[in-house]
Amino acid sequence: MNKIKYFKVTGLIVGLLFTSIFLTSSLWYHPAIKLSIGISVLIVWILLIILLLIVKYGEKESFTSLGSLKINLKTVGLGLLITISLFIASSLFMLLWLKVLHIPIIQEQVSQRVLSLPFIAKILLSISAGITEETICRGYCITRLYQLTKNKPVSIVIPMFLDAIDHVGYGTLQHVLVAFVMGGVLIFFYLKFKSLIANIIGHALFDFLSMSFQV
Repeated sequence: MNKIKYFKVTGLIVGLLFTSIFLTSSLWYHPAIKLSIGISVLIVWILLIILLLIVKYGEKESFTSLGSLKINLKTVGLGLLITISLFIASSLFMLLWLKVLHIPIIQEQVSQRVLSLPFIAKILLSISAGITEETICRGYCITRLYQLTKNKPVSIVIPMFLDAIDHVGYGTLQHVLVAFVMGGVLIFFYLKFKSLIANIIGHALFDFLSMSFQV
């Protein structure tokens, strides 16, 4: 295995395995939920920094290899479109879950705690989730899996699956499945437009509105 390939495999281990371990940890269930979220966010940012160092100094690639980093009106508009698409996809899924499958929607304890966070905390948490999850799960994992395997379905399905598993900490199957569906939406836009910034905007805005209005 050459040096560059070694760094890509190392990055994937960090991006695919470690994020799932940390984001599904029991930290979410700690009574001091604000401290728990803070610890989880810190861990993910450390992982992101490690990945960016691997990209820059190990793989010797530009950060644009993770997707376009341009910010303009078109990018912002695309981000808003992603947000709307995420709401539509999640609403349709919950409608299917409740009305067609006749499975009751469970009020999650973790979600209720997140909803009670201060306004500024919701903003920061949303921005953090948008940047870290899109850069790691979409920008890095998809591109590097494809570079190593040359198999597009594999490079799409594995990040979708692990992104859903990352949400096990919420404690319900409905949340894991809706995360899987929304991961598919985010991957579609990422592959279609190759804009990491648009994905970050869409993801962050969706999370903020969801935490603010319980949608």
